[in-house]
This record gives sequence, structure tokens and C-alpha cells, in this order.
Amino acid sequence: MAFIVKPIETLKLPLIIHVPAELGKFEKHDLVVTWKYLDEDARKTITDELNASRREYNTQMKAFGAGERDEPPQIDLNDKKLCARLIVNIEGMLTPDNEEIPYTTDMLDQLFKMNYVAKPLGEQLLSIINGVAAIKELEKN
Repeated sequence: MAFIVKPIETLKLPLIIHVPAELGKFEKHDLVVTWKYLDEDARKTITDELNASRREYNTQMKAFGAGERDEPPQIDLNDKKLCARLIVNIEGMLTPDNEEIPYTTDMLDQLFKMNYVAKPLGEQLLSIINGVAAIKELEKN
């Protein structure tokens, strides 16, 4: 089959959530997250931003440790901010009445308050930034 040269805009990936239940058990739930596909230039830009944010945080932390700052520094670029930039849609969220909940960045705030959602979402974010998820998804096709 011939290769058609065209950019990939988005990438859909399954996200498995294990919600804590009674007696130490977990309920498995499946979501589908649509991410913006990151080409090499976009990946490099985000990686550079993350490195700059980390350097700034470390500089401010040293100042805090030396008593030059009153409050500890805050990380400027975090998982939630990156997810807000890169997630196009999340499918499979329902209300208690089984009505579909549309994805919004406000919903992302709520999801990040649930550590059992934030952790797998953050892991998937890292695989998107590192290109791992894109490679695995493309290998399936």
C-alpha cells in the first residue's frame, strides 16, 4: 500500500480507570481520550517548555531554601495545564443517571481532583509527549 503524505491531526487512545470500590476492590471503567497529535516540532517545543519550567522551579526552590523567598515556588507548567492544551475530547463520561457528559476544560479540573483518574491521564500525557503512544497506535494500523 502506498504511503499518503498528510499530517495526523489527532490520536484516540483508550484510558482505563480503576475506581476504588468496597472492600479494597476496584471497578474498571474505559474512557477514550482524543489527543492532539504532536509532530517532532511540537514535541520539541513542549519538551523545551517543560525543561525551562523545571529550571525556573529549581532556581526558585534554591532561593526559598536560602531564605530569599517567603513561599515555596509553584510549578508553572503541570500535567493539568498540558492536558488542557493537548486533549481534544474525552468520551465515556456519564452522570449517575447514565447521561453522557461532554468534555470541557472545566471537566478536566474535576477529573484531576480524582487521583485514580489523574494518574493514568498523566501517564498517557507523558507517552503522548514522548511519542510512545503515537508509535504504538500507528503500529496497530
